Amino acid sequence: MASQPAPRLLVELATHSLQLALVDAGGRLTGFRKCAVDAGAVAAVLAELSPGAPVTNVHAQLVPSAGFVLRSSVEEATSMRTAKSLLARAETAAASLTPPLSVVAFDSATGKRVDTVGAAPWVLAGVATEQVDAAIAQLTALGLPVSSLRLALPVRIGAVVTALQDMPESTRVLVWQIGETDAQLACISAGGCEAADSTAVGFTQIFEAVQAGLGLKFRAAAAKLFFNNDYDFSETAGPVAERLAAFGFLCATRSDGRCGEC
Repeated sequence: MASQPAPRLLVELATHSLQLALVDAGGRLTGFRKCAVDAGAVAAVLAELSPGAPVTNVHAQLVPSAGFVLRSSVEEATSMRTAKSLLARAETAAASLTPPLSVVAFDSATGKRVDTVGAAPWVLAGVATEQVDAAIAQLTALGLPVSSLRLALPVRIGAVVTALQDMPESTRVLVWQIGETDAQLACISAGGCEAADSTAVGFTQIFEAVQAGLGLKFRAAAAKLFFNNDYDFSETAGPVAERLAAFGFLCATRSDGRCGEC
């Protein structure tokens, strides 16, 4: 009797948190949990998601502590389609990252990887390869030996495009992927990624804004409150947002910094 395919564990690793989803052989979601980046917390979640059976088929997505994203101009879409030219563009855009880089390019409308010459606009996302290597080592140490690891942003963008297919044509969603000291932003419609850029606001600046906005003595307390789903920010969101704006958090979809259709 043929053995059943092993269930897949989908993991999203961010700087301060993990999301874990167990998917059976038929592609059905059978469990989802979020936890801290801690071996004990991961062990407890795995025991709950898959009691009595070790999870070996692990596929991970990385939200890097620092990265970049950009959407091509019309001229770039026409002239830059080879792996060599895309990598050169990535190195120009990611001057603050230590090479070598791990880069993925995908069609802005379909989300498919760019590997042939054509004129369709593309989106480029990347991270320092050392972060990818460190993430694999970190996940292994947490008891999650990965079968594959890729960047989370293209997957997030593709998921939002799919979700918007039945929405009004004018609907726009701003995807904000937060790193430690920067963030990647993408303006998404049902037609794909319309604009993308990075901004110098990450968890460091967010925690500082929460600390100042709430008058907290320690930044660690601000971090705990930010990740506390039960804390009500309705009365303090204004002061926190004002401080984030002072850090330079401006919508990346317009050159004048004002939020357009997103």
